Amino acid sequence: MKSTSERPAAAVNFAVQVFYGIYRHLRAPLLALARWTRSGPLVRFCERLDHWIRIRKRLKDIIVTRKGIRFSLDLAQLIDNQVFFESSYEPKTFSAFQQLIKPGMQVLDIGANVGIHTLGLARLVGPQGRVFAFEPTGYAFRKLLINLQLNPVLAHVVEPRQVALTDRDLGIRQYAF
Repeated sequence: MKSTSERPAAAVNFAVQVFYGIYRHLRAPLLALARWTRSGPLVRFCERLDHWIRIRKRLKDIIVTRKGIRFSLDLAQLIDNQVFFESSYEPKTFSAFQQLIKPGMQVLDIGANVGIHTLGLARLVGPQGRVFAFEPTGYAFRKLLINLQLNPVLAHVVEPRQVALTDRDLGIRQYAF
C-alpha cells in the first residue's frame, strides 16, 4: 500500500505521462497557431515546455550528493526531482526524525521507496543502530539497493526487505509486485 505522500507523487507522474502524450500530438499545431497569431508568450511557453521535457527525458540515473549522501536519481520521478532541485524530500518529516531518532536505535522504514529517508535514518542511528527498510515494489526496491550501494558506510546499518506489510493477516505468504 502506498503511503499518503506517495499517492500524490504517483498521480503527478501519471498526469505528466498523459500530458507528454497529449502535448506530443498538439505541439506542432500549437506552435503554428502561436506563430500565426504572433503570440510571443505562447511561443515562449512551448519553447520552455520543450526544454523541460528534454531535460526530464535526458536526466535518468544521474548521481548526486545531497547533505553528504549519494543518490541515483531519475528526474522523471517526482521524489527524485525534489531531491535534485531542493536538496531534500519532506524536510518537516526529516526534522521530526532528527528530534526523535538517537544513535544506537532500531528504526522501521515502512514504505522505504528509493531510500531517501532510509539513508538519512541510517546516518541518525549511526553504526550501532539499525534501519529495517521495507519496500514491496520492484522498481523502488531496485533503486533502494542502488542507493545503498552508493553509500557503503550507511548500507551496513540498513536491512532492506522487499516485502509488503499490513495491519491484518491476509492469509498470503508471498507477494508478487
